[in-house]
Amino acid sequence: MLNEVKRSITVNPKLLKSLIRIQARIRGCLVRIRKARSAPVQHVEEYKFPNGSAYSGEMRNGKREGKGTQLWPDGAKYEGEWRNGKACGKGKFWHVDGDVFEGDWENDKANGYGVYTHKDGAQYNGYWKDDCQHGSGVETWADGSRYEGEYKLGKKDGQGVYFWADGSQYNGCLLYTSD
Repeated sequence: MLNEVKRSITVNPKLLKSLIRIQARIRGCLVRIRKARSAPVQHVEEYKFPNGSAYSGEMRNGKREGKGTQLWPDGAKYEGEWRNGKACGKGKFWHVDGDVFEGDWENDKANGYGVYTHKDGAQYNGYWKDDCQHGSGVETWADGSRYEGEYKLGKKDGQGVYFWADGSQYNGCLLYTSD
């Protein structure tokens, strides 16, 4: 048989009231969050922003949410997933100059894996952090040269191999220093 041990805990009544109030506030916040997330997603044909850009796609509570496309007055375009009004998830961005990025987004920035293709044919396949090449990646150029290795905040930095178009190569550590 199991012996049950009963304990008596003495709690300060003021502390107990404070804990109950805190718990009620937390529950209230959670209910508001659930209600905001459970609001229906609506499809919008065109929503015009004050800066002149236009959005078509899914919205929730007045914010871009789900799949949609935004076109800026200068011709730039993003098509993909949105969360809480920002590009977040899988998406593709066409720059005005003809360059294209396709990959993972978070908080309106390239974050995660993605492919950036320049209009001249150069391309970067790899990881990104806050719109910068960051982590491992492969960069190729139209002349046939390529770099395979590590990047840090948009710069080649760390172990890597650089292959030139003439067949020569460098295998080693690249360190980026800002002077």
